Amino acid sequence: MGREQGVHPLRESRRRQPRFATDGVPVRDGRRMIVSCRVVAGWVLLPVAIAVTAVGQTPAQYYELAVQARSGGDAAQALGHLRMALDLRPDFPAAHAEIGALYLSLGRPEDAERHLQRARSADPSLVGVAMNLARLFARSDRHADALALYRETTAGHPDMSGPHLGAAFTLQALGRYADAIRSYARALELAPESAAAMANMASCHEALGDDDEAIGLYLRALEADGDSSMAHGNLGAIYRNRGMVDESRPLLARAVELDPSFTMARYRLALTLIDTRDFDAAVGHLERVVAEQPDHIGGRYNLARGYFRLRRVEEGRREMSAYRRLNAIAVELEEREAAVVMRPSSALKQYELGMAYEKHGRHGPARGAYTRALELDEDYADAHYRLGVLALRTGSAEESETHHRRALALAPESVGLRVALAGALLAQDDLAGALAEYTHALTLDGRNATALAGVGAVSYRREEWPVAERHYRAALDADPQAHWAMDGLARTRLARGGDPEEALELAKSAYGLVAAPRYLETAALAYFAMGDRASARIAASTAVRMDPENDAYRRTLARVTTAGPDE
Repeated sequence: MGREQGVHPLRESRRRQPRFATDGVPVRDGRRMIVSCRVVAGWVLLPVAIAVTAVGQTPAQYYELAVQARSGGDAAQALGHLRMALDLRPDFPAAHAEIGALYLSLGRPEDAERHLQRARSADPSLVGVAMNLARLFARSDRHADALALYRETTAGHPDMSGPHLGAAFTLQALGRYADAIRSYARALELAPESAAAMANMASCHEALGDDDEAIGLYLRALEADGDSSMAHGNLGAIYRNRGMVDESRPLLARAVELDPSFTMARYRLALTLIDTRDFDAAVGHLERVVAEQPDHIGGRYNLARGYFRLRRVEEGRREMSAYRRLNAIAVELEEREAAVVMRPSSALKQYELGMAYEKHGRHGPARGAYTRALELDEDYADAHYRLGVLALRTGSAEESETHHRRALALAPESVGLRVALAGALLAQDDLAGALAEYTHALTLDGRNATALAGVGAVSYRREEWPVAERHYRAALDADPQAHWAMDGLARTRLARGGDPEEALELAKSAYGLVAAPRYLETAALAYFAMGDRASARIAASTAVRMDPENDAYRRTLARVTTAGPDE
């Protein structure tokens, strides 16, 4: 492919990745949204107009109330009803299925998986549960697990198109386009009018370089569903790449009209506007592209060009600087990926690729690379360690513990591994186990700040305030930049009734080193203890905005807003 006008340099030789979806589910920049498949017999929605009290309900009634609340858009009430149903009947498979699907929609995959697995264990016939689990696996780069579950579902339900679509999507995500095409073809045999299957199949042909076949399938998809944003957008992109600007623009504009979050279509539409020198309109679209996808390299580059054309020089320089930074990251990742292609059997190259992904915040691909490193060398201690770190970061403390124990078995004298294992145990409230590992680490390195602060954290949980304070201060003596120890010491001082101004200064120092919402919560508690409720509310509300899913921050905000200082 020759140089394409308006496309950022160093990227123009790579084929555009077409959008693809599964089961007709909407996507956001190529990532599908996971929803519950309502295919389980007996899942009945109560009429919304019926008013039922939740007092004294049976598990089935709580479940029906939850489904009603979720249909009305009240996720919090639905969760409450489902928890009541499961408190009364812990083995209620439909309730586990529903709460699992709800957690998926709320972006809580670990909680979702736990409940979906419970539902599947209780009733393996729940097809919707299997589908949601498979999608969850695929979304977290556990493609082998996803594919196995889709194939198990297709074997049990060979005449259902959804599992075939799901399997095809997973194969496509793995780059197995020919296999994906065969699965999409089977889905089309079962659902001949499925625009999603046609458009997905077209994107596979496009990825293989067969644009003519892709065009035919996209046109068929639009005949089946004239409102398919995916077909409009991908077909418009092909036409633009062929220089058919007049044909591409209305297709791309319609794709954006149908789905304003379709970033690829908006980006390509902006490029067609640049082709016709309509820089004002192009810049408007490109500003939205980079707002929705801040790491969009082409968006940054072409937005800079647009600003320069409009003589908005300072904005152009800012965007060009952002482009250069993102492009350097992309080049680094491409080099690591190329090294893996050149040496596919090298565990080291897979590990280095994982490290590069993780450094740039791409935790899903990092996890996949570390996993492949272990497939090549099961005794790769560093890969186990990094997987343990990622697992703990996403709330999977048990998985984190497993990886750290595997790593320690290979490197028993590693202080870092001892400390990491202790952190996983502490996250599971195993205070005795965590203390034993922190203590062991200190026998190997008596001035390890993380281990010293870890002992402080265990002592804090046990309300052993003098011991906690002593260890936090020792951690700061070993490493004056240990922001986690500053926060622990601040909270310990507050718990002991110490000087809140000292605690506030510690929290501010910690936040100055790392802008973590937890440190803002600590500052809110210090302000509150000082009687400065206005500052406490500001700090707590900022913590909530930074991490809206954290219940502890919300409780702190409620406390500093409604309670008196002596409460």
